[in-house]
Amino acid sequence: MSQTHYTQRPNILVRVEGGLGDCLLSNRFIPAIREYHSDCHITFAFYNDRAETYQLDVLKKFYPSISDRYCLGHEIDKSDYDLFYDLHIDKMEWTTYDFDWLSRFYYFPKPEVKLAKGDHVCLHLTHASHDPVKHLRKDYITRVVDSLYEVEKNLLVICTNEEIGCYEHVSTKVDIFCGSIVDVCGKVLNAKAFVTIDSGFKYMAYANGVPTIETANYYTQVGVTHPMIKARWLPFQERGLPLYSDPEYFLVGLRSILENR
Repeated sequence: MSQTHYTQRPNILVRVEGGLGDCLLSNRFIPAIREYHSDCHITFAFYNDRAETYQLDVLKKFYPSISDRYCLGHEIDKSDYDLFYDLHIDKMEWTTYDFDWLSRFYYFPKPEVKLAKGDHVCLHLTHASHDPVKHLRKDYITRVVDSLYEVEKNLLVICTNEEIGCYEHVSTKVDIFCGSIVDVCGKVLNAKAFVTIDSGFKYMAYANGVPTIETANYYTQVGVTHPMIKARWLPFQERGLPLYSDPEYFLVGLRSILENR
């Protein structure tokens, strides 16, 4: 498809929907849009039926210049724009557009905020919704922490205040951090490794080169998911484990990361 030439700076609207992970997955395509439409103005319009705004807080903090404007969808008039791209990840309409999305499929823009490198391994093993496919059982969390502690003593847990009790049996082996989403992203970004459930935070880790081990219900075996999972939400699946895998896998995986930087 030939590129359209505009006499004035093209005004582009992108539509994004979902949680933090969906926003970060969509955000990785913005540089490709800028390459295709030089000297454009991009408005990143976020739609969410749960009245959440923390996704925009994260993008404004760590990617202040990727888009020219970040706003909620109800704040804009679509007729004011020359071009529209629906980057809602689930719809996969982004695969049909003219910009070179494929060149950015495995590329997440590096955060523009510089953080001092930490010496901790970050853990995210619980979920505020207590969704059983994300919120790990307390007994299993204890086993995972015990295994990780064999190879790393500096373990930092990110969770909400309501989830602290999940770590009561390993409270002497972990530090616990409860903070805003933006501050939690900082702890993930400057970690030396990240062990997580299915979480949008993993895309922050990918973007900053933090090695990640994930456990989720969509892994059929170690490092293997359905192709559509990979296409939509999981560009990097190699260090993934099925839910409630033997905690020894976490130990082996973390040791490999720490010994082979």
